[in-house]
Amino acid sequence: MKLLLMKTEKHRSRFGDMFIYFFYKDPAPDAIIKSYRSCVYENFRNYNRWLPFIGRGKPILIDNLSVRGNIVDADSRPVEIPEPQSTVGK
Repeated sequence: MKLLLMKTEKHRSRFGDMFIYFFYKDPAPDAIIKSYRSCVYENFRNYNRWLPFIGRGKPILIDNLSVRGNIVDADSRPVEIPEPQSTVGK
């Protein structure tokens, strides 16, 4: 599934470890579920898959996401879809 990663937030757990929350939006105008979320823990094996997307500051279109309800499976293998390059003025 393709989703737009809107932002990431880092939060410290009560044990002192860091969790990263990911917030997504469905880019389809007729989407039934509009927003999604996931959580990644820095000591889990799937953390490295998500590292390139943490704190990018602008929305990123990501494909290859597994979704159940409004939760994105953190074991997905995310792939960034690059923005189309404008040829205006070249």
